[in-house]
Amino acid sequence: MEELISGPLAGALEAGRSRYNALFAQARRSMPPLDAAAFAAHLRTVVGPVVDEAARVAPGQVAAVVDVLYEFSLELLGKDLWGRYPILAEGWRSLLGGLPRLLTESPRAFAGSVTNALIHLAQVPGTRPRRWIDEVRRLGDRGADVSALLEVGKVVAWRAGLAHFRAGALEVCARLEPTLARAALGLPEADGPPLETILERLRDDPWLHPAAAGTTEDAPRPLRIVARVGGFRGFGGPFLTPPAVRSSDGQFLVSDQESCWRLTADLFGATLHRLGPAEPPTKGDPGPAFRIARAGKVSRGKESRVFDELHEVRSAAGDATTLAVTVPLSHRVYLVAAPLVPPGFDEAVREAS
Repeated sequence: MEELISGPLAGALEAGRSRYNALFAQARRSMPPLDAAAFAAHLRTVVGPVVDEAARVAPGQVAAVVDVLYEFSLELLGKDLWGRYPILAEGWRSLLGGLPRLLTESPRAFAGSVTNALIHLAQVPGTRPRRWIDEVRRLGDRGADVSALLEVGKVVAWRAGLAHFRAGALEVCARLEPTLARAALGLPEADGPPLETILERLRDDPWLHPAAAGTTEDAPRPLRIVARVGGFRGFGGPFLTPPAVRSSDGQFLVSDQESCWRLTADLFGATLHRLGPAEPPTKGDPGPAFRIARAGKVSRGKESRVFDELHEVRSAAGDATTLAVTVPLSHRVYLVAAPLVPPGFDEAVREAS
């Protein structure tokens, strides 16, 4: 294996030859698909360049970095996670190789957190892992230490589509140094209202972009279908039959004939989390903020709009900001809201054509 590899990685592998060979043999016994040639190519093309960067900034940490990346690589390739989630290669090259100071500062914590985050993002439909990579790289270049950047990564994961991270991300922003928190939210360092004001408004309004937190309350906010969530299981979606939606304790619950999911949604994404067996069928209640007519007319206060896709309503549930609707012949949940996004920002979920 080492004959195919050069540079600092080759030296580290040679120094720990017996132990690395033993680790490979042990991994091969527990994960028979692990292929020696493919693993060697991975070390040469992916791990090698990362180690080169680590050696450039902290030569004394090369052995520790190689230990971690070798162990992680065995599991990722042995379980075919590397093949199933190609974004891992991009993330390792950009973040582990591109932020070598952080990798050498805490190899296991940094590499492990980056890897776990990318797998999580890749497993959730509709997320934007490449945006997460780009943002973490941008923020890492600002000089934050590992612990601060990992906290920032939670905020960026929310903005990359993990809507269920919303509350935790806002809590992180409240703890971070304000300049770093603003950067994590994608905001200029000094412009706009105080951070506390931004966070307060974001807590109250899941369809408000951080950059619009200083916008006046009377800014135009037309109703839109902001997301279509789910899909037929036969085509890779979660639902076996057309689902129904209801609201319970401030949460949206979606059921098909077998299972029940919690639906979380905001400006940056929508996620489903399986809870257990199906709940009893219900038509739901659009709540006090919204009204929906049979013809697909949705009203909220003085604002109304007709949505052809919602012409026949099977179920509906609403809260102060969001209406969730299902229709008889679709395996999706339609979300209607009034987002506020300033010009020039494209992070928000868009209305499909």
